Amino acid sequence: SKFIKVIGNLTDPLEDCNHIVDKYSLRSEFPRQCLLEAELLEKSTDFNDFKNREDFTKLDTVTIDPDSARDYDDALSLTLNDDGSCTVFVHIADVSHFVAVNSAIDNEARLRGTSVYFIDQNIPMIPPTLTSNLCSLLPKKNRFTLTAIISLDRQYKVIDLDVKKGVINSNLRLSYTDAQKIIDSGEGDKFPLLQSLTSLSTVLRKNRFKSGGLNIQIPEPEIFINDKGIPTKILIKRHLKTHELVEEFMLLANKTIADKFTQNIDP
Repeated sequence: SKFIKVIGNLTDPLEDCNHIVDKYSLRSEFPRQCLLEAELLEKSTDFNDFKNREDFTKLDTVTIDPDSARDYDDALSLTLNDDGSCTVFVHIADVSHFVAVNSAIDNEARLRGTSVYFIDQNIPMIPPTLTSNLCSLLPKKNRFTLTAIISLDRQYKVIDLDVKKGVINSNLRLSYTDAQKIIDSGEGDKFPLLQSLTSLSTVLRKNRFKSGGLNIQIPEPEIFINDKGIPTKILIKRHLKTHELVEEFMLLANKTIADKFTQNIDP
């Protein structure tokens, strides 16, 4: 017999994640071919190539994520029309552009099934080159998206949906807390956009509850740990209006697209 791996001191909190990885046979290392594919994608991708993509880079666009977010998957834009109608743009990072079917990255992702999140780190489903760079809607950088373009009338009822492959250039990356501060203070060059998004999301939320939507709020713990891996305090995360803002637009996109698919299914 022989030793395969030393997993460390069982009493050391910094080793807890390694213990979990071993206990559940999580795939924490990417095969070499995966990393080579990711490296090649990083070198070959031209985000200034708009071929077969809609140019959304001139739109005011914002990402709003948790303070601890390591990557940015979605972004929002909004245009207001003189007649009181508006168009919402829900931009989702176009991961499919980078993950070809049956590529090494695709096959590894299938084996993993999901990303795994710990308090202070995570094991991603696809290589970090993609999650933290190519597929992350970083501010002031062109990035590829799948964008739901949702037109609403003056009563904020959906009247049209289009889904386009696009390119965005996010003007601003905000945390939920930072976005809430801008909304509360009424200051900052992106206040008008955030104010409009807030007003619209409030109406969408109200209408959703009128239609039977559920308001489920389960307290979420926020755990703080020190550099030795020991928890120092556990608080309840603050529920902000900006959480509801993002939630309503993600729900709007999901529901609108689901309705469209339903209409296209033959009875």
